[in-house]
This record gives sequence, C-alpha cells and structure tokens, in this order.
Amino acid sequence: MAMAQLNTTSLVGDVTDTTGAAVAGVSITITSVATGLQRTTTTNPTGSYDLQLLPAGEYRLEASNAGFKQVVRSGIVLETGQRAKMNLTLEVGAVTERVEVTDSIPLVNTQTVTGGVVIKNQQVLEMPLNGRNFATLIQLEPGIVLTGGGIFFNGLTRDAVNITVDGTDASNPDRPSTQNFGGRNQMNILSIEFIQEFQTSTGVFSAELGRAAAGGVNVITKSGTNDFHGSVFEFLRNEKLDARNFFATRRDPLKVNQFGVAVGGPILRNKLFFFGGWEGARVRRGQQVSGDVPTEALRNRMLASIPAY
Repeated sequence: MAMAQLNTTSLVGDVTDTTGAAVAGVSITITSVATGLQRTTTTNPTGSYDLQLLPAGEYRLEASNAGFKQVVRSGIVLETGQRAKMNLTLEVGAVTERVEVTDSIPLVNTQTVTGGVVIKNQQVLEMPLNGRNFATLIQLEPGIVLTGGGIFFNGLTRDAVNITVDGTDASNPDRPSTQNFGGRNQMNILSIEFIQEFQTSTGVFSAELGRAAAGGVNVITKSGTNDFHGSVFEFLRNEKLDARNFFATRRDPLKVNQFGVAVGGPILRNKLFFFGGWEGARVRRGQQVSGDVPTEALRNRMLASIPAY
C-alpha cells in the first residue's frame, strides 16, 4: 500500500567488482543502529539491490559474496521519504576479510524529483521557536509562508496542503492548514519533544500525498530504541524581553509555562520498543486596550444636540 511508504525511506544501489562488472547474488544486509532492525536482500542479475520500507535513522550496510572480501558501510543516515543510492565495489579475497568504510548519503537526491527539506530533531529542539511550535520551521523552505490563516506553498491555497503524521492523514477537511498547525490562538498538535523529524514536499511529488496540490508536510514521531532516552522539561516565556505597546505606559503582563516529560526505550531488545510523553501549557496574559475618545468640546456639542423631552 503506497500510504505506508510515506513515513519510510529506501536505499538502492549497484554492486560491481573492481573491473566494473556487475556482481549478481550478493547478500546485502542493512541494520538499524538504534533498534537492531535488519533487512536482507540479494542483488539481481544486473547487480542491483533495492531495500524499501526502512524507518528513517542511521544504518550499517554489509555486502558479502563467495570469492570477495566483505564490505561494510557504516554511518549511513537515511531521511524520511528519501530514496538514496549507494553503490558498492567488491574486492577479490576471502569472505573472512573485511573492508569497512564510514560513509554518508550524498545530500543531492538523484533518485526522485520531489523538492523539499527535512528538519531533524536536533534542529527542532535547538532553534528558538515561539510557543515551541515546530510548524514555524516550515518557513525555512523557499516559497512557504506560515500565517494565522494557515500554510501557503508557493502562493497556492492553504486547502491544497496535505498534513500527515507518521504517514497518516492529519488534515482537517475544512481547514487543513490552520487546524493542524495552529493559527494565533491554537495549540500545537505535537510537542517538539516527540518529533524525530519532519519533511516538506513541493514541486513534483508522488501520489502518496493524496489530495495535495500545493505541497505536503509529513511529521515523523520518535520511537523507542535499544537504549533508554528521555527528558523532563519546562520552558518559561514572560514579558521581560517583550516590547511595550506604543500607546501603553507599561508592558502587557505575560507568563507562559510549557512543561512535560518524554521517555522511550526497549521492552524486548531488538524486537519491541516503547515511547510516550505528555506536555502541558499554562498561559496567563493581560492585554491593554486603547481607543479614541471625544474631546470635552466635542462631548458638549454632542450633549447640546440631544433634544429635550
């Protein structure tokens, strides 16, 4: 089913020997560093392999075949929605010999024509966000504007933006952009403590985005790993650094507290994991209202014009 692929990634490539000839029947194994998840395939007659439906994260790739040294590539980081390519070259030798290389996927995507950016967890957590709303980071993509009325991709209507969380449609059918990512008076659908990364898709994209005509935003939540990870947090925002209303004699009172907890880890190592969290918010805000009032002379004229009964 295509929708299931929206929150995953894939890795493809060609396997050749040192002369450039394709090597068929090579055993290819990819292993997740975080969870120990393994996927195995073999190269086809043209020496190509295709590993699909991989959760985003860091991986280790191994290739082995009789008569060749084993090749190991580590440090491979795959992003959501990415179709990355990594070619391998096998050297003649015993399988017990190993060639290990720490590598990374090129930043240029040569396998798909979809535009967009991927914002990772470290960027989400460390960049200053008003209200800790991750949606403000979407504006890092050229052509995207976030307003109180919603998200606009390249000047197109907000109703043409498709929002998904872990590949599942999270758009409101009436106001998909505003309801999910928040106008000025709406809370976030997800705490940034629960987000692993999110991806924007623009331009020519696949049918996985469903009804999207302008673009799409796919949010990937964190999951448990073989190590326990967690956080307890509280963030305070107040009026101390806010500007004063030009017509007011003092700043408007403001106190915003955002607090919560997030934790994840293994239930059965390499097999079953958990992740959960909770976030609360308390907002206390005062607002000074100013307006025009008539002068004393104008008030007297208005009173004098009222007929007596």
